[in-house]
Amino acid sequence: MKEMGADIHAKLGTLLEKYDLTVEEYRKRSPEVFADDVAVKGYLNEHPDMKTRYEALPLDRMGRGGSTGRGY
Repeated sequence: MKEMGADIHAKLGTLLEKYDLTVEEYRKRSPEVFADDVAVKGYLNEHPDMKTRYEALPLDRMGRGGSTGRGY
């Protein structure tokens, strides 16, 4: 699980650089983004490969607790 988390962190960091964000900034803002259930479901329906990976994420945010949703 730790290896998977590190891999996601690295890939997410690379992706976020395009938007001038850090992983820490993303983590602060992600609850408001993922709270928009309609937008999240719409995006995932347009990207079936992403939907499969998203649905495979544990609900406890990789063991960090304190959250009620999937995601990183």
